[in-house]
Amino acid sequence: MENYKDTTATETGRREGIGGRVEDMAERMREQTMEASSRLSGLANRTKEGVKDGVNAATDYVRSKDVSEMGQDLMSLMRRYPAQSMAVALLLGVWAGRSMRNRNNSSYYNS
Repeated sequence: MENYKDTTATETGRREGIGGRVEDMAERMREQTMEASSRLSGLANRTKEGVKDGVNAATDYVRSKDVSEMGQDLMSLMRRYPAQSMAVALLLGVWAGRSMRNRNNSSYYNS
C-alpha cells in the first residue's frame, strides 16, 4: 500500500511539473503573439502613412503641372532609366495585348 502511495505521489508530481511547463509555454506563446501583433500594427501604420504621403505627393504633382510638363518629366525619366523604361513598356504591351485578346474572346463566346 505504501508503494502505491509513493507511485501516486510521484505521478502527481510529474503531472504538476508537466502542467507547469505547459503553462509556461502558453505564457511565452501569448507574449510572443502580443509582440508580433504590436510589430504588425506598427508596420501597418507606417505603410498607411507612406501610402497617404505618396498619394498626397502625386496629387500635388498633378495639380501643379500641365500635360506638356508631365510629358517632359516622363521623357526625362525614360532617358535617365532606359532599361527600366523598356521593361515597363514591354509589360504594358503584354498587358494591353492580353486585355484585347480576352475582350475579343469573351465577346465571341457570348454571341
